[in-house]
Formats: sequence, structure tokens, C-alpha cells
Amino acid sequence: MSTLVANRPIQKSTSARDRIIPTNIPIPRETWYVAAFSDEVSEKPFTRRIAGIDMVFFRDEAGQVVVLEDRCPHRAMPLSMGKVCGSRIECGYHGFMFDRDGNCTDIPSQQTIPRAMAVRSFPAAERWQWIWVWTGERDNADASLIPDHHSLGLDRDGYGNIKFFVLEINGHLQLLHENLLDLTHITYLHPGLLDAGNAAAAGFRTEYEGNVIRLIREMPAGVAGKAFAHLFAINEDTIITRELITEAHLPNLSVVRNIIRPADRPNEILREFISPFAITPRDDENTYQFVAGSSSFSEFFDTEERVREHVEGVKMIFEQDRLAIEAIQREYNRLGDQVQEVSVRADEAALRSRRVMCGMA
Repeated sequence: MSTLVANRPIQKSTSARDRIIPTNIPIPRETWYVAAFSDEVSEKPFTRRIAGIDMVFFRDEAGQVVVLEDRCPHRAMPLSMGKVCGSRIECGYHGFMFDRDGNCTDIPSQQTIPRAMAVRSFPAAERWQWIWVWTGERDNADASLIPDHHSLGLDRDGYGNIKFFVLEINGHLQLLHENLLDLTHITYLHPGLLDAGNAAAAGFRTEYEGNVIRLIREMPAGVAGKAFAHLFAINEDTIITRELITEAHLPNLSVVRNIIRPADRPNEILREFISPFAITPRDDENTYQFVAGSSSFSEFFDTEERVREHVEGVKMIFEQDRLAIEAIQREYNRLGDQVQEVSVRADEAALRSRRVMCGMA
């Protein structure tokens, strides 16, 4: 892992490497993406487009998740308009049956089944309350490539977790990663909600390790402030230091960690809140964000009212992000290859992520 020098400015360049247009980056396919929350998938067929592919999701009689392409090969009827029969799904048009591997097992009008009468199936894995789907070649699917959920706090002893919501954004996958890799925007896009006005000016360092890009900001000691103190269930007059760590696990996940320490006890962690965001392309211009949270302090979840309040607050913040990202996407669409960018030092991680994403396509 290498740490970049924080004071080195980025120079304007016309090289091919630095002219990567984020909205033109092809969607990586040899990877896992979160496609749904667990409670979205039942014995009733459910459809969602992932990485440009319409998929049908259902649970078989054993409760296992099955994912197939949402298209009957006979006459292109969406299989999601059919019904689940045990471990198979029945097309609602002519009654053709398909098993979990996509093989046709029954054609009511004849005994023989053509070899081509099959539908693509997708490897799926259920972790925590997320359903991950492999969108690449089936033989390349490797469950060990799914991000470690313990590091996300989603299956960690002593930590509570919460499923927030899924948000669809009319913006390219890369724009969401860049939004989270540079949190200087929180001072201005979310004023008074996530910091006391000092996030943009805080020093930072950047670390790279394979497909992981990590940005670490250390906020100077100061009072917590009313909104931030309420979010983290501490007294607003408490003098704290704050470590804000953003991690991009390209191409499918971003994680934001807030570590709060008493200013007079720097080795003690007062609060830790981990926000893992699964980032999943719907297609080239639209993206899903599956939002979750993990907390070291029970006060975050102690009443239904507090949970509801947090969900509403987080949704408001993400709506602000959505409006910004969608406006940026529209401008990139309008300007096309003529778009001009002037980058600053805080963009270093985002520019690195573009090169990593291009290498995955």
C-alpha cells in the first residue's frame, strides 16, 4: 500500500490517462453486485435490471434465492409475470417451466425440449440482508470476492445494524463512487448536517491497495455541534476529535466510517458508525444505492422513533446527493466528449478510481 503526499497538487493534463470521462467508463461485469435486499425476494417473482440485464428473482421451496434472466426464450415473455412452482418458475404465457439453472423442464404442448430452450442463470449469494449477484461469466464466479461483511460491521459482535433503503439515481456508477471519495462536499451540499463546517479544510491522506481506495480525514478537536451530537447520541458541548474514513471497494461498494474520540483521551473510541453503501449499476446511466448502517452505540437503535428519525434524516441527505449527481450526469450528456474538467488536490482519489474502473471493464 502506498500513501500519497497530501500537499502535491494535480496539474492539468491532456494525456489520455487523465482524459477519462467518468460517464463513459464501461460497466465492469466480472464482479458481484448487490441486487436486492433480502426482504424484497420471496416466492412471488420480482424483477430488477442489473448491469443492463433484466433479472427475475424468487425463492424456491427451500427458501433459496434463484436468479434468472427475465425473459422466456420462447416468445420473450418476462418470467416475472409467471409464477413459482416449487423450485421452478412457470412462464405465464404458454406454461413453459424453468429450473434454478435456467433449464427448461416442461413444455405443455410437446414432449421434447429443444436444447436452445434455456434461460441464463446467475450465481447468487445472500449475506446479511443483501443479495449479491454475479454478472460475469458463470464459471468465473468466486464467492470469496464478495466484500467481508465483518469489516462492514454487519455481522460484528457488539454492533447493531440497520437496513435503510434502496435509492435509484439517474447517474453513472462512477459518479456515485466519486461523490463518496471526496467528502469535502458535505460542508456545502449538506450544510449543518454532517459536520461543523470544517470537513472541506481538514487534512487528508490517501491509500491504495488493489481495487480499494481509502481516504482518511482527521478533524481537529472541537465541540460536536447540535446536529452531529444528536446523530451520534453525545452531548453537543463534548470536545471531540473525528476521523472520517471513506473507502471505495471498486466497483461495487463504498464505505464511510466515522470514528469519534474524546479530545482529552485520544486512544479511546467514544463512537463508531460505519455506513456501507452497495453501489450497483442499473445500466450505463442509472445506478442503485443500497444503504445500510452499523453502530457501536446502542442509542442509535434504542427506540422505533429514533430509528425512523435516522432513516428519514439519511434519506434527506441522499436525496441531496441524488439531485447533484443527476445534474452532473445531464451536463456530461449534454457536453459529450467536449466536457472540460479542472481537477484539484482533493480529486486525487477520484481520478485514481477512474483508472482502476477502466482496468476492470
